[in-house]
Parts: sequence; C-alpha cells; structure tokens
Amino acid sequence: MPAREVNRLTLGRELVEGSGILQDTRRNEYPLQQIGAKEVIFSPLSEGGFLHYRPRLKMLLADYQLKTDEWGCVSGWEISLEEI
Repeated sequence: MPAREVNRLTLGRELVEGSGILQDTRRNEYPLQQIGAKEVIFSPLSEGGFLHYRPRLKMLLADYQLKTDEWGCVSGWEISLEEI
C-alpha cells in the first residue's frame, strides 16, 4: 500500500492546540495534525484552501487603568498590552 502524500507547513506563530482548521474554497473542512509548536501536516487539497488558527501570543503589560464610580456602583478596568 503506498504511503499517503502529506503537506508540511511551518506557521508564522505558535499554534494554540486544537485551534487549526483547514478549509477548501467550498468551506469543506479537512483534518489538520499539529506536529510541533509551529508545524502542521495535512493531506493535499485538489484546489486552493485556507488555514485558520488561533496564534499563541506572548504579551507584556504596558498600562492599566481602573475606573470606578462609587456612587453609581459601577467599576471597570482597561489594560494595554504589547506583543513581545
């Protein structure tokens, strides 16, 4: 039995495990196997396709703000992050 042909792709950023989806131009989904932090393998498509994934980001806290309105019983916060 001949070995199955596969494509190997190195992504620009580390992949969050289980977040990768490979679709052809008709939005049919195909199996995608993660073999490393940035590498995936998949069977070739007969036509073009799209690879969607959620990258794992490393962030640095740049600023934070705490907003409170004691009389209105409202509070909130905001953070600013920078990718490192």
